Amino acid sequence: MNDANHNPALEDIDEVAFARGSHLVVFFVDWWCTRPWLALIVALPGMLLAGVLSMLVVLGGSISVDTLGERYQAAGTAALQRGDAEAAYVYYRRLAMIWGVDPSVRYGLAITADLQGDLDRARSLMQGLAPDNATGYSEAHLWLAKDLLSRPGDLTPEIASVIKHHLQQVLGQPTTNQEAVRLMGVLLWSQGDPAQALPYLEQTAAESPEWNLPVAVLHRMRRDPLAARRAAERAARHYEQAVQAQPGQWDLRLRWAQSEMLLQDYSKAARILRGGLDSPDPQRFHDALVDVYLDWYAATNADSPKGVSRRLELLNRALEHGTQHPRLLTVFAELSRQEGEQGKMSQRAIREALADGTAPATVHLILGTQALEQGDLERCQMHLELAAQQAPSMPIVLNNLAWVLAHRENPELDRARALAQRATDLVSRPEFYYTLATILARQGKYLEAITQFETVLRLASTRTDVYQPLAELYRKLGDFELAEMYDDRAQLAREKQ
Repeated sequence: MNDANHNPALEDIDEVAFARGSHLVVFFVDWWCTRPWLALIVALPGMLLAGVLSMLVVLGGSISVDTLGERYQAAGTAALQRGDAEAAYVYYRRLAMIWGVDPSVRYGLAITADLQGDLDRARSLMQGLAPDNATGYSEAHLWLAKDLLSRPGDLTPEIASVIKHHLQQVLGQPTTNQEAVRLMGVLLWSQGDPAQALPYLEQTAAESPEWNLPVAVLHRMRRDPLAARRAAERAARHYEQAVQAQPGQWDLRLRWAQSEMLLQDYSKAARILRGGLDSPDPQRFHDALVDVYLDWYAATNADSPKGVSRRLELLNRALEHGTQHPRLLTVFAELSRQEGEQGKMSQRAIREALADGTAPATVHLILGTQALEQGDLERCQMHLELAAQQAPSMPIVLNNLAWVLAHRENPELDRARALAQRATDLVSRPEFYYTLATILARQGKYLEAITQFETVLRLASTRTDVYQPLAELYRKLGDFELAEMYDDRAQLAREKQ
């Protein structure tokens, strides 16, 4: 063994050989085989002297096997802590010669195997120490639970049950293991049981204040606003201090903003996030700002003209940070489809906001989309052209304008196709691919149109409005069998309506 692995506590190993007799012959052979031969030859004179001194020690006194084993165990633990798998293996192998099948020895060998990259051996040793259906060695139960949680793929109910068993054995010990507490909370939450997860995560948050953020989310899910607010306040205080101490840790800033959003302090959350726009990955902060403004929008009363104007301003701010954000597109789609008296009131308020100079791009988009829903293509095109001037990279503007240009009395198919293509380049949404496919079909580009319609099906398999156009396209290409299949599917979809 090299000097880095040397431990003075091992110098009296020969004395144990006298105490253990022939069994320790194996031990000595194992010890001898782990020596580097060249170093042994060079050090032979010193070894002879050490042997003489060892004999004097044997004659003059003795060391207990247990004491030597404790020293080996301490040396093995230290080797594992510094990542020296080779030294750890030697120490634990020798310890096994002294203590036999003691669980702590087998656990040390298992951890060593893990450190060496031999995961199969590590799992085998751990499973022997901690069965799936009985109580075993606590540390091995925890290791197996963490190992199962770290594996890729879905967490099936069967695997979750085994993990829960392992964690229960750890939590049944007299001393609380905070890691097992946290893992049990995470496991129960992931299995859709927030009520049972909450006590574990609250206990975790008492030790680790960053866990107050998920605790606040859980309380909010369980409709306990007072408890959610208390946890969110603790999380906000923690992350504010953390950001001040480590301003370059950008994830801390995001979590601070999330805590403030739970407190519904949207203005402060937005201010916190704007401080991250200079980070190496500003897109995360742009996306988070869209979420802040949309949550703020949802929390703003729209019963008055002032409230409508405020909501439109918030949508416009969201547009500044993410024109292709899925949530933003959903909001615009909902606004364009409002019907009845509420829809009329909303439309009147939106027009008044436009007259007041509030968020013109947003207002023109909403009015244009409403006109498209009503079949007024001329008015729709006017508003969408104006919206496109204000927000030239917003996918929903490009898509809707492309649709109008392709379906008006004198279609502009080339421009429509270019706009639709740009929309799909910006964001992958089935309705945008449907627009592009329709334009390609009108241009006689049947193969390309089929590709886009099939993309719609891939993204949204429940959409049945692609069956009939696909049947017509395959019929034009001479594939009557596929055409008939899509005809049948279209007919079945109509019958189910």
